[in-house]
Amino acid sequence: MAAAYRILSADQIVNEGPTLLTGIAMHVAVDGGGVAIYDGLDALSGALVLDLEGWANDTNPNNFTFPILLNNGLFVDIGSNIHHVTVFYIPLRGNSPLQPYPGFIVRESDLLNG
Repeated sequence: MAAAYRILSADQIVNEGPTLLTGIAMHVAVDGGGVAIYDGLDALSGALVLDLEGWANDTNPNNFTFPILLNNGLFVDIGSNIHHVTVFYIPLRGNSPLQPYPGFIVRESDLLNG
């Protein structure tokens, strides 16, 4: 799997282990709301990476030019007034951002050995 997405309507672990976060879209209710992204398995032990606020009654896409590396997992904390959140990510193997699952076109050895 090279890339994945998940549609969430409640707080959830999206991926356990190293992850590249590539984007997020918040589908916000009338009063506006927010979503917090943590590097970890929950909001208590994870490190806050992003705290996004969405415009009321709108879809708020956030696509990143460069993926955000989360070493310990991807946990999404959905605030009030959020209908749902779509998270785009790449699950990784090991601790290297260059070791994604099969199907990804870059191999670490190709980059290191020229």
